[in-house]
Amino acid sequence: MKRLKLTVLLAVPLSLMGQGPSPVITRVANAASLAPSPYDAIAPSSLITIFGRNLAPSPATAPASEWPESLNGVRVRIRGKLARLQYVSPGQINMQAPHDLLNSSETRGSGTAIVETESGGTSEPFAVGISSASLGVFTQNGSGCGPGAILNRAVDGSVQLNTPDTPVEPGGVISVYLTGLGPPFADPPAGVPAPPTGRLLQVNGGWSTFGLFRIPTTIPEIYYAGRAPGFVRLDQVDTHVPDGTPEGCAIPLEVGGFQSYSQPVTLSVRRGPGPCVESPPARSGEVRIQTVTTSGPGVGPPVVASTVDASFTQAPANLLVPPPAPPARTPGICSCGGGGERFGPDCPVPGVSRVGAGGITISTGAGGPFSPGLFLSPLRGPDGGITYDTKTFPSVLGAGRIAVVASGDAVGSFFASFEHPALVTPQTVLPPDTRIPRNRPFRFAWAGGSPNVNVRMRLISETSNPRSYIVCDCFARGDAGFVEVPTFPLTANGMRIDVLPQLLSGPARVEFEVTPVQQPTTNATDRVSLTWSQKWFYYGLRLQ
Repeated sequence: MKRLKLTVLLAVPLSLMGQGPSPVITRVANAASLAPSPYDAIAPSSLITIFGRNLAPSPATAPASEWPESLNGVRVRIRGKLARLQYVSPGQINMQAPHDLLNSSETRGSGTAIVETESGGTSEPFAVGISSASLGVFTQNGSGCGPGAILNRAVDGSVQLNTPDTPVEPGGVISVYLTGLGPPFADPPAGVPAPPTGRLLQVNGGWSTFGLFRIPTTIPEIYYAGRAPGFVRLDQVDTHVPDGTPEGCAIPLEVGGFQSYSQPVTLSVRRGPGPCVESPPARSGEVRIQTVTTSGPGVGPPVVASTVDASFTQAPANLLVPPPAPPARTPGICSCGGGGERFGPDCPVPGVSRVGAGGITISTGAGGPFSPGLFLSPLRGPDGGITYDTKTFPSVLGAGRIAVVASGDAVGSFFASFEHPALVTPQTVLPPDTRIPRNRPFRFAWAGGSPNVNVRMRLISETSNPRSYIVCDCFARGDAGFVEVPTFPLTANGMRIDVLPQLLSGPARVEFEVTPVQQPTTNATDRVSLTWSQKWFYYGLRLQ
């Protein structure tokens, strides 16, 4: 197998634009995913790209041995700190972000980026979000979507670029190249390549996910996560591809950890020799019935509404496997830690499209014949995909029998009938501006639950980054009546105090959800599920 030399895949430079009197920044992005800041944060020491106008007098590339702070008369400051520059041009700058963007007590923050040029002066400050980790996987086409910059690793140490002609086998090992992984135990000096040998830069934590649902059938084993040897601040994750990974030419892959995860890129997988082979198309879908109660600033009295909607997907059959059962949770136990959302674009998955099941009728009744109900109409979008309009009940959907009938289209006709339970009633009152003490356990109580439903309560400490948060997640059976987030002892300045774990003082919210232990089933030929839930959202709270 031929050994390959990896080339860092940065975005292709934009067309050169005419210079103006001052540089203008239009976008600051993760260099791999091209996800823009401030909505998607940048990480200290990560590879980032600035787009704009008049950013440099002409193109210039830094030597591979060390990236300078000034290149072709251009400097970049983020939060006042100088970045290391790899490439500059009138329309684009590729660089390494400063390593000290966050102080020792921060995991997230905000600031501004400024471009300084000798010929055109200084740009206006451009707002950026900053996070201790912000993952983006490099792609082979440099667009942020599509086949990832991934090498197949053989047992003899040789490597091969993962492509449809050279897929990895389930059970094999791959190297994924990315940026924004987070701080290692040690880092080379800014702008200097990582050592070509050794694993001194290994970091702990992280996971990788295979499959359309972003839920692994097994937890892949991470062999290495850290700096790619021989490159400036390029990150590398070596991971085992789970034996149960679907085969195909565009298996979605995400890499995550440190309260963030990357955009989905694609991986080619085949068991045995030869190029990858796609599965024939299959269909699945879901009809969702839920009752939602919302309270918060500007809402007035709590707003209650019941909604019904539906969605159906056509995709390669090997991607439409049911997600594995969630891990068993001990009722009444709360877990606390960081949460986050994807950093990067919502990349389309090849072969996946929205389809319909014809008209859908939802009828309600309490015994006897079903009364006339709601009708969901299929709507064709500009891309040819089918969506369904969402119908809203003006009141709570209470106890009674519900029937769902679909006339059939790409997804065949189906029928389902089930008994909807009475609404669970929260007993904890949380109007806007409620103060939740951090030095006492937080209890959330309810009435009307039964052993046939599960409840979930989330106490969320909001942060300045809209895509990340700190959460205490509690689960219980419906007949438990309450869940409680306990306090833990903490020593500060020689004194012991009890505090809610990890949650920060400041804005907070509470989410409460009720779902059945077993969701109703349908008689559909295609895999169609019917789900119901009851949800409460309490906004405008404060932890103190």
